[in-house]
Parts: sequence; structure tokens; C-alpha cells
Amino acid sequence: MISGATSSSVYKFLSAKYCFDEYLKRNRDSGEAWFLKAVCHVRAKEIAEAFECANRAIKSNPSLSSEVYILRAKLLWSKGLIEQASTSSQLFNRLNTKH
Repeated sequence: MISGATSSSVYKFLSAKYCFDEYLKRNRDSGEAWFLKAVCHVRAKEIAEAFECANRAIKSNPSLSSEVYILRAKLLWSKGLIEQASTSSQLFNRLNTKH
């Protein structure tokens, strides 16, 4: 079980993950779905899976909301990859000035 999580919140995460998996079977290039699935993994403290989903979101749609770049930067920082996190943050800053 996820540390500090109630059985209700674990069930909600598993339900959301299942829904994203089903949706992504038909819509593999949905950057938004990959991003939201990454957020679910973060909430479950599944950092490797979150990082993979964030990268898929960016690959699917590089002009996706700047929030995905922030998420990826935070995940990189948590892994100690400061230089790569800085690059992701710079991409966020470029996107943010366009809006």
C-alpha cells in the first residue's frame, strides 16, 4: 500500500490509472492524458513511472502546457539531475513567455 494513503485514495488512484490506460490505448499521442497520468504517479510516489509519463506527454505534444515541464524539472531535481532539471525549467520559461 502507498505510504500514508488510505485505501480509498489508493482505489481512486488505481481507478484513474486504469482509465488513463484505457484512454491511451486508443489515443497514444494524447499529451494531456500522459501528463495527468504522470500526476497520478507522483501522488502515489511512483517517481520513475511519473517521469516516463511526463516525457511521453512532452514527446506527444511539445507545446503542451508549461506545467508538464515544471513537473519534469521537479522529478529530475528529485533524482539529483540538476543540469537536466535546469534545461527543463528553461523550456518552461520560454513557453511561459509565449502565453
